[in-house]
Amino acid sequence: MGLPTVRTTIVHRTILESLTKGHTYGLACAKAGISRSSFDLWRKESKEFAAQVEMAKSEAVESYHDVVHQSALKNVSDAKYMLERHPLTKEQFASNNTSQGPAVAVQINMTRDD
Repeated sequence: MGLPTVRTTIVHRTILESLTKGHTYGLACAKAGISRSSFDLWRKESKEFAAQVEMAKSEAVESYHDVVHQSALKNVSDAKYMLERHPLTKEQFASNNTSQGPAVAVQINMTRDD
């Protein structure tokens, strides 16, 4: 059995900040010094914490999409590569995605500043 973990504000904040940066659950847990199983249990036990985790993930996806958009203005292939491989977006955008989920279309509007 692993060491007991303490649910503190600092641990929660560390996890949420890490997730907001786009880190995986595993990395966020490691940075906070807790096990992934503790993290999963906390999300299950606390609707508030689970909602905060989802909000942090949403913020990370939004930030990442901004980065991808800026990349697409320079090179669409780079943006496609980023979307297909990043943990936050690869499930939606991977070209070898065989899930039965809805197709996702991406439109990139580019203008020239001449």
